[in-house]
Amino acid sequence: MKELKKVQQMGNALTIYLPRKWTEANGVDKGSTVFVTESTDGALSILAKRSGEKTTANVQADNAAEGLHHVTSSYVCGADEIVVRGKRAFEVANSARNKLAAIELLNEPDGRFVLRMVAETSNLPQEETILRMFNSSRALYEYVLSVIEGKAEVSLEELETRDDTVDRRHLLLLRQAYQSRNAFEAVSNTRIALAIERVCDHLVDIGQYASSNRGTKHDVDALKDAFATFERAFRYYAKSEFDFSFFEQADSLTAKLRKQVASSNGNSEHSNYLRHCIRIVEYSTDLCEIACNRIRCSRIAASNAPLPKGSSGVWKPTKQKA
Repeated sequence: MKELKKVQQMGNALTIYLPRKWTEANGVDKGSTVFVTESTDGALSILAKRSGEKTTANVQADNAAEGLHHVTSSYVCGADEIVVRGKRAFEVANSARNKLAAIELLNEPDGRFVLRMVAETSNLPQEETILRMFNSSRALYEYVLSVIEGKAEVSLEELETRDDTVDRRHLLLLRQAYQSRNAFEAVSNTRIALAIERVCDHLVDIGQYASSNRGTKHDVDALKDAFATFERAFRYYAKSEFDFSFFEQADSLTAKLRKQVASSNGNSEHSNYLRHCIRIVEYSTDLCEIACNRIRCSRIAASNAPLPKGSSGVWKPTKQKA
């Protein structure tokens, strides 16, 4: 089948219409999941995934970084099996096995390397993946805190391993969100997972800072206060609770930390440490806003408010009188 299609624009996105014969033949309808992959020659392929069928993606790995990027994209987009070929096939496939969750690596006789899912991730609760991400972030925080307090020697290898654990679960959550039919849940959970992943990045940077500044007296309270704020925000999400006083306290802590940065007397390394703490507080605020929005939308749904036509579960609040 070959057809000329005119590219349309909807909002900020460019779109084309799928041929009716193809959608009918492959059982593709509104809300269906399809797999889109890009070839090295720039061609885009759209593969329909029917219920119970397995989707295979093919990756040419002549460049390690580009190959790993395509493997990761295929994983997030729901591929059940990823076949890796090329000069750097083993390097890319082995790196992906260590980076991705619920996947095994098989070496085929013809030189291909196959990454295959060992579990149906779409059936796993997204909230469970997020909780595991948070628990990993808490373990990372406790390790970094012990280093800052001088109770433990920092290990850059352990920092990287702990961070990889969070990243692995983050990619798993993105895969689950991509496969979800609840658009609102998928978007909000993706934003929550991103906030947790970013907080962990800042914790790793603080740990690396402590490693290069051994013997330096650090502001332990700044890190404790920042992560306590993050924990409180996550608790609001987990328990579907909310308190507007959170924002006032977060703003107050941010102002306090910024004041400390201004009075650091040119100590750029200590200022960077405090800025990492500030960013943790800012991501905590983002997480709390997401929790607040989830509660509001849940109340709208519970009140049986009619959904906008074609919303697919994305709730839009009605305007209320002041």
